[in-house]
Amino acid sequence: MATAAMKESDNVTNPANSTERAVLRLDSADSPMRVLASQTYGKLPMRFEANQGQTDSRVKFLSRGSGYTLFLTANEAVLKLRKEAGNQEKSDNYSISSSLPRPSSLTSLRMRLVNSNPEPRVSGVDEMPGRSHYLIGNDPRQWRTGVRNFGRVRYESVYPGIDLIYYGNQQRLEYDFVVMPGARPDGIRLAFTGARSMELDEQGALVLRVEGSEVRLLKPQAYQVVDGERRVVAAQYRLDGQRSEVGLVVDHYEPGQINLLIPPSNAPFDAITGEILVKVKRQGRVVAVGLMQVEKVAPSLFAADASGQGPAAAVALRVKADGAQVYEPVASYDAAQQRFTAVPPDLSDPREQVFLILFGTGIRYLNDPAAVRVKVGGEDAEVAYAGAQGSLFGLDQVNVRLPRSLAGRGEVSIVLAVDGKTANTVRVSIR
Repeated sequence: MATAAMKESDNVTNPANSTERAVLRLDSADSPMRVLASQTYGKLPMRFEANQGQTDSRVKFLSRGSGYTLFLTANEAVLKLRKEAGNQEKSDNYSISSSLPRPSSLTSLRMRLVNSNPEPRVSGVDEMPGRSHYLIGNDPRQWRTGVRNFGRVRYESVYPGIDLIYYGNQQRLEYDFVVMPGARPDGIRLAFTGARSMELDEQGALVLRVEGSEVRLLKPQAYQVVDGERRVVAAQYRLDGQRSEVGLVVDHYEPGQINLLIPPSNAPFDAITGEILVKVKRQGRVVAVGLMQVEKVAPSLFAADASGQGPAAAVALRVKADGAQVYEPVASYDAAQQRFTAVPPDLSDPREQVFLILFGTGIRYLNDPAAVRVKVGGEDAEVAYAGAQGSLFGLDQVNVRLPRSLAGRGEVSIVLAVDGKTANTVRVSIR
């Protein structure tokens, strides 16, 4: 009886964008899915086998290693971990401490794309040398030979205008969401099954606990590629513990928006105030011309829906009684309804302080920091900071402490005034 699974190599072994567009890639460069990597074991295989009948028909690609198997279906990634005797999950890539004293067993963690395209086009990319062969049983008709291996797997249009790419990189499995111009990354949502708990740690990583083990998805890193230059975009996970779902919050990113830094970093501000002529070029061709009035102070607040008057493009910073700080979204994009919905911060705990971090422009050159005024729901809010955001060119921010008297008010308006000039009014909901 022949029972073997082989891969072609020198020795038979057992298995164990175009410059014309700006693309926003969401990834965790340090590993979007890493399970306490150990130097004791080898690297995560960068090979993804096309399913040619060697496993369940729902699986499009799979990757095998010592102690685990990864299955990629149309809209789900399933990681099966095998616990060996000795209270430790082992693989070529992971050494995961376990508190369960039991012999070999399987544990599964599933990651599903919520409200995604049920039938995306799935294809292998970067075909690798060597083929896999499955010669199992006595019936040659059941054997599977010449199975192709790839370095990456691409899912096209998992959400409108958004592709998903899986690939292996050293001791980690990574995935990128590639967001085309005009698409909304706010609609990306991940649901997890098989985790006993999930939470965000102080570094913004998502921590999933699975049968006494721990799986970490490090804080996402986002960037936008414009004319070949990578520009960082602030991003973080948004946790919905009640539904075991996680979303992505991407700051300061609007489809079709053009951001200018005025003045250039090497010019004094007064050299460029007044009326200026603006030309927009694409591939060397002028596509738009217009006049712009530039003033030293012209406060403006961003709205999450780019309307200038909807939910604020902001995050809440909660300072707990023990000093721990947690960032929370105040709005999320509902892909099904195609609109933003409120995520109200809770002000009911008197032991906690909640700050609202607002993003906008035209604030950093203010004359008098003491002259910045913010009213939330008609009440004066203490301004802790007003000025440049610090990491993104041209982006300003205002940090205000939310008065506890706003608790339970629901939707309220936010009015900002800088040097006597009033910005557009945006809104936030308070619980």
